[in-house]
Amino acid sequence: MTQQRARRFVGAEKLATELKKRREKEPEFDEKSLFDPNVISPGTEFMESLHEFFKRFIANQISSDPLWRRIDVIYSGHDVPGEGEQKIREYMLYQRTLSGYQPNERHCLYGMDADLIFLGLATHEPNLCILRENVYTVKSPLPQDIPFCLVHLSLLREYIGLEFKNLEVSNKLLAGITFFIKQAISLGRFGVNLLRLKCEFLSY
Repeated sequence: MTQQRARRFVGAEKLATELKKRREKEPEFDEKSLFDPNVISPGTEFMESLHEFFKRFIANQISSDPLWRRIDVIYSGHDVPGEGEQKIREYMLYQRTLSGYQPNERHCLYGMDADLIFLGLATHEPNLCILRENVYTVKSPLPQDIPFCLVHLSLLREYIGLEFKNLEVSNKLLAGITFFIKQAISLGRFGVNLLRLKCEFLSY
């Protein structure tokens, strides 16, 4: 949260500097033509307008498209605290409390955030995968040219366990770290511990 606030303050400062330079070069410059990314924050007029648009869009799709009426659409806007991946995880945990919960239900999360993988590992869901765009393979601006990769977390969890299963170390410090990792995996908290250590981008 502190890092996000800092980025917004720095972004506002950079925008003010850029506006000053543009005014000096172009006295007729309209500052409204520049988009301020800080408006993509909870509580702004932009987010409230976008929030209302999404609600109208979803309602219109459900009323006009038969395919939309066959699925459950759950929308959580900027007025509900929490990041998107945290909200999804909370909903998945909430589903477990329902009487008709199916433990073998399949889930697929789409997103580029690295912490999606760690949060997914912490859910203990047996059939959970992450769909990601492989932006490192193809350098194309066209969406249809960007390939996707599917991360099966059940396999990833198994590979992590195998990675450290037979690790032989003589150093006491490394032995302690190895024991900690093995314990974290056995408890299903590998991702949570990485997030605590601020290693969000290790998956890249």
